[in-house]
Amino acid sequence: MVTCGQTVYEPSFEYQHGVLKSILQLELFKNITTSDLASLTNKLKDLLHVIENLNSTTEALKATKPTGGSTYTRWGKTTCPEGDSVMVYDGWVGGSSYSNSGGGSNQLCLPKDPKWPTFYNNIIDHKSSVYGTEYEIGGEHQNHEVPCAVCWIPRSSNFMLPGRNECYDGWKLEYRGILVAEHNLHPRTEYVCLDERIGRSNESSSNNDNGNLFYIVEARCGSLPCETYKNGRELSCAVCSYSPFANTQTIQPYA
Repeated sequence: MVTCGQTVYEPSFEYQHGVLKSILQLELFKNITTSDLASLTNKLKDLLHVIENLNSTTEALKATKPTGGSTYTRWGKTTCPEGDSVMVYDGWVGGSSYSNSGGGSNQLCLPKDPKWPTFYNNIIDHKSSVYGTEYEIGGEHQNHEVPCAVCWIPRSSNFMLPGRNECYDGWKLEYRGILVAEHNLHPRTEYVCLDERIGRSNESSSNNDNGNLFYIVEARCGSLPCETYKNGRELSCAVCSYSPFANTQTIQPYA
């Protein structure tokens, strides 16, 4: 009851009912909010426990040496693709000099931390040599040294697919690139798949030291069908690993 001068005001039943209803709603909301907060707190604790277990499992897997699977070289990069690949080591590409007629014909991924044989000396006797590899592809990478990374994957088979940047069904794309080799007028070398996201190591320089060289490979039609392999067109490539559940109908992303 409220008194104002000589007039007495008494709240109506509807007003009192409304006030009581509001008070009850506030109490109910308070109880529900407290209950929800406690539930969310418990769920958060459970999630943190799951994350802790996953971190422990990840560290244990890192400490475990891989078994089975296979390895491949990622030419032109210092890392392996994201996902389930593991880097064995990174280094620099090396091979025979473009000016030598002999030596090895395959490309090497030389590690950055060599271990020398017990009978070594530092005398150049011109028997056989390995040189660093430079890009001869023009642009910002011209004359820079080519890096590489050897990658392990938990799949038992992989291969380099020349002429395509997508793998066939049942094969997983590890990376795609451009086919490169030594110049036509130089001694023959191995064809390798240079990653299309061409990279350089931090130690790379643009000095024109030559040595082993990477040139982009072009198609020459005639014996190759001209309607399929366009004359003078650069060839792509892909490194594919066996995975029967892979779907390669679309180009697969990688890093």
